[in-house]
Amino acid sequence: MAGAGLISMGINPEQIKAITFGAPAVGNAAFAAQYDKVLKLTRIVISGDLVTGILQSLVGGYKQFGKEIRWEIPDSRDQTHNITEYVDVSLKNYYDKRQQVLQAGIKLPSPVRTGYESGKSVYIVSLKNNLSEAFAKEFWYMRDAVRDEYRERLPGCTLAQEGDMEDWRKIPISSRTLASYFQLRQR
Repeated sequence: MAGAGLISMGINPEQIKAITFGAPAVGNAAFAAQYDKVLKLTRIVISGDLVTGILQSLVGGYKQFGKEIRWEIPDSRDQTHNITEYVDVSLKNYYDKRQQVLQAGIKLPSPVRTGYESGKSVYIVSLKNNLSEAFAKEFWYMRDAVRDEYRERLPGCTLAQEGDMEDWRKIPISSRTLASYFQLRQR
């Protein structure tokens, strides 16, 4: 609806790219036909999510449009429209694809962050997998997400290697570096 509204207000459709997660149809066939041609819409849908087709089923006349990407979740989960499922599957999809790119030998661009003086020594200890057996196999997604956040917020930081649980208090870091780090953490 927001994308259609912006186009109706005169915004150049080339400037708009909309992504929805588990959204129901918002218009009838005429609406879909009009905006399908101009609005770059990607719809992320988890198989079995009833909300994405509820209006077509209950009321009729509603029609989806745009590119649909359908994801599967394990049968053991029964909350297909829960937003946390969409976030979980989105992050896993991103990191699975990222891992494929890295394994293919493609170098990813380094994050660019302003407001922090890079070149200062900041050491980040390795994360330890203390998850239950049910979640232990998904630890690498969490670890990579946390590492990416550190790389973005603290360019040039040193990330400990897997299993390196060296006591961070023994790493020589200047008091100015720590002060900069804590100021950054408070932003």
